[in-house]
Amino acid sequence: SKLVCIETLTGRKRWERYDLPAGFLLGGDDDAIFVWQPQTGELVWLQASDGRTISKQTWNASPDDVVLQSGRWFWHRDGTKLVCEDRLAGTTLWTRDLAANETAFAMSGRTLGVVRAGGMLTLLSALTGQPQSEQIALNGPAEIDRVVVSRDDERWYVALSERVPQQAGLQQAQLRSGFRSPFIIGPLAAIDRDQPR
Repeated sequence: SKLVCIETLTGRKRWERYDLPAGFLLGGDDDAIFVWQPQTGELVWLQASDGRTISKQTWNASPDDVVLQSGRWFWHRDGTKLVCEDRLAGTTLWTRDLAANETAFAMSGRTLGVVRAGGMLTLLSALTGQPQSEQIALNGPAEIDRVVVSRDDERWYVALSERVPQQAGLQQAQLRSGFRSPFIIGPLAAIDRDQPR
């Protein structure tokens, strides 16, 4: 695999690297890019301007535990905690305890949701980890298998789904295994983004 940096204004190639591992995940921002290989736990940070390696770390998290990622910031589950950390600097901005029956997920780039089995939803600021509103009752299933979120300019749309029987077989019949059209059994709620309710 190869990573190429192209200047969007001119279309000129700035740099390229050919040493990417198999099965890597890529992200970052204008300053730093990460190349993460979850199978080995290797997390390599590259300078965005020239592609040189600026840091190598070991991070044994699972991609399934990452709730949100933006630039060098990762919001992820770590055991019984929800953690916001700057992986490049190695600093933790905040942590929040998660109960066994709570599921954390991204509502947007600035808002996280934590829903308890049964449907009590808490909206959190991604920056501070503090609640953004009173809890919202969504009347969800007793066991939540997945949360699917969509949004427009005014509302979030949150679906709380229990396990879908024969889900694998149903997904095979869809384009790209139903990646963009997830199967859901459970309620769909519309939540006002300005005054969450």
